[in-house]
Amino acid sequence: MTSTDTPRLSVDLPPGFSGMRLTGDIDTDADEIRRVSALTAQQSGQSEQELASYLAVFADWLRPQHVVLFGKFATGTEPVLATVALALVPLNGPDLALVANNLDVVAGDLHAEFRERHPGADSRVIRLPIGPAVAGLVIGEFRLPPEVTGEPAEVVRPTCRAEFQIPLPSGRALAVLSVSADTADGWPEIADQAGRIARSLTIG
Repeated sequence: MTSTDTPRLSVDLPPGFSGMRLTGDIDTDADEIRRVSALTAQQSGQSEQELASYLAVFADWLRPQHVVLFGKFATGTEPVLATVALALVPLNGPDLALVANNLDVVAGDLHAEFRERHPGADSRVIRLPIGPAVAGLVIGEFRLPPEVTGEPAEVVRPTCRAEFQIPLPSGRALAVLSVSADTADGWPEIADQAGRIARSLTIG
């Protein structure tokens, strides 16, 4: 039997965080895009209509990746912007109860896959209040397609990224938290904030 029930996550975000939450419901997400566009336009003086158009395209790009939260916060005495993305990936299949009853084993398997994809990363299995998780620090690059940036070609940006992969206690979903910056400046504080966010995750 395939389950389509996806748990809801609560999370504490850093001071000054600005972003949008996505539900997968087009109307609800459209309301959120209008809210964020109006707030950003008020603060920046940019066109609210243009911001809404950009965010709608960006949301369309994020939605297939199961992203439920996306935004930024500044940290450090010389502010560095960090990007937060939280995805909630549904797990389908007949063995969800098996996943729920073997979260430590699942986390170990996820860690093995993570190390294969990122052999140079510093990674390990840790225990968060919500349960076992993979924690990894990746130095690499992030690619944005032209339809997101408006540029004629793909934009490649260097990135430092802290990633947490958390099989949720229900066995029905995998939470993936990514906190990244396009510079190593201020990274220790950003990494500390990433850990705080990960430890704050709860169901409900």
